[in-house]
Amino acid sequence: MKKYLVVIMLAATSMNGDLFAQNNWSYLVGRSKTEQVFDLSRSPSLRHRFVIWLKNSNSVSVQVANKEEFEKLLNLDSIIRVVAKNLVPCRDSLQDEMIQKKIDYVNEAGGLVKLRIRQYQQNGTSYVIQPDGAALLKLEQDTLNISSYQSKETLSPGTTTYVYVHYRISVLINDINKLESLADGTLNKIMEELKEQWDGLDSWSSKKNNTSNLYAYFNTGDSNLNRPLRNQAPAKKWVPAPYVQVGLQNVNNILTTSIGAGFVLTKGARTALQYRFQLFWEPYFFFDREPDNSFAMRRNDFITLQFVTRQTNNFPNGAKVEFNQNLSVGYLVHREGNYFFDHTFKAGLPGASFKFLMLHPEFIFHDLFKDFQPGLKLVLDLD
Repeated sequence: MKKYLVVIMLAATSMNGDLFAQNNWSYLVGRSKTEQVFDLSRSPSLRHRFVIWLKNSNSVSVQVANKEEFEKLLNLDSIIRVVAKNLVPCRDSLQDEMIQKKIDYVNEAGGLVKLRIRQYQQNGTSYVIQPDGAALLKLEQDTLNISSYQSKETLSPGTTTYVYVHYRISVLINDINKLESLADGTLNKIMEELKEQWDGLDSWSSKKNNTSNLYAYFNTGDSNLNRPLRNQAPAKKWVPAPYVQVGLQNVNNILTTSIGAGFVLTKGARTALQYRFQLFWEPYFFFDREPDNSFAMRRNDFITLQFVTRQTNNFPNGAKVEFNQNLSVGYLVHREGNYFFDHTFKAGLPGASFKFLMLHPEFIFHDLFKDFQPGLKLVLDLD
């Protein structure tokens, strides 16, 4: 029986590594091939974002994976000019100023450029009344997304490849045909200023890049609205909080309920991946009748220590069942009835989760793995 438990734990650990990589990186799985090529906005590699608000309500947003990729964009004016030049062959399809355009411009790692143009009619016809009469009014801006990416293999052979996005530049402009007018030197000047701020930022380093989220805002019309570059990621520290759960589990072919109340230490409380240590009192409730047919409730209490990792952003296309990393160990501190032996332990292994609902395999035994019993527990986190 001891060998059986070891085999199960090793198998769960190896499966855990593969699926964990997929949860982090295969965020395009289940989406159409077109969306996998052109819609890269949810990439977890785009850690840092800088917004530049220009005149006439035009704006440019720059998202990058790291400082190296940012420094490749310092000549942002030149990048805008190149894209505007490459859009010239498509100009005939972009002439109608009253139609909203959404353009995705993708630079692949091999140097190939892919382009998607979508156009939308306005919902109804809008006008502005001027002294010389009525004129058509376009309310929605055109959108241009410029991205660069490459595909990479995950660390585990045979698992899903993921898309690593180097940068994404989003342009909101009143008329896409006037794109080149944005390249007037202003963007380059702001990018150089951002670089100076980044160079002097003490809270960032290349080693800390994957735990940092840098943000800055520039308003060319009103400098009082500017927000200098700062790190928005919270400090990596453990945060204590109360913890409550309810459970339903099978024990010795008996379906019984439980509750858990205690404390949780969370690391990464506001990031995509959370690490959680939970220590709680966990009574199991059994219901039966006395010899005189009176109702009786038997309470058996465990003290449980549980380690959980939780993905907080792995539902981009709606909720779905995910493999969860959940390890637990408990010891029976109060025994009532004949449902458990003295010196009973329970151990839990990774299972499946759906948002805050977890399916958690448990194994119950006493002393040194005597009377080893497999079970299954359904848990709802209420924290």
